[in-house]
Amino acid sequence: MLARSLQSNSEEDKKAALKEFEQELQLDSANANAAYEIGEIHRTAGQFDKAQEYFEIALKYYPGFEEAQLGLANVLMSLQMPEQALPHLRAAITLNPDNPVAWYRLAQLQIKLGDEAGRKKAFAEFQRLRKQEAAHQGAGMQVLSSDEVTKQRVEPGTFE
Repeated sequence: MLARSLQSNSEEDKKAALKEFEQELQLDSANANAAYEIGEIHRTAGQFDKAQEYFEIALKYYPGFEEAQLGLANVLMSLQMPEQALPHLRAAITLNPDNPVAWYRLAQLQIKLGDEAGRKKAFAEFQRLRKQEAAHQGAGMQVLSSDEVTKQRVEPGTFE
């Protein structure tokens, strides 16, 4: 999709991508992918309230959207709402227990919630999955499956 490829470039390209996704959402208000991508553009720009709105739209029409669950959890954590973020991280982990991003964010969330045992467990799972991912990459195996939407990723130092 052209709009997604534009996101990682200049501010002008991001604005063009945002406009394209907004047009897609106007044509189909239930287009969870477009709502997610709009939310992700706003999240990476630090516009957390707008990002929350669009991630929630994506989840309204597609509750099993793992990346939207992660995006919304990230936004809620950024808005200092860790209790509200927890169910979204749990949903993402239920949808895909092998996603290291979900475990990393859960570990960071557990810090905010004061759950040291939970943090250790989540971080250990994150480390295990990263080692597994590195081993697969070293063996020449493709780790990422579909790239239909922009994937959430670990952003070092985000919640420390």
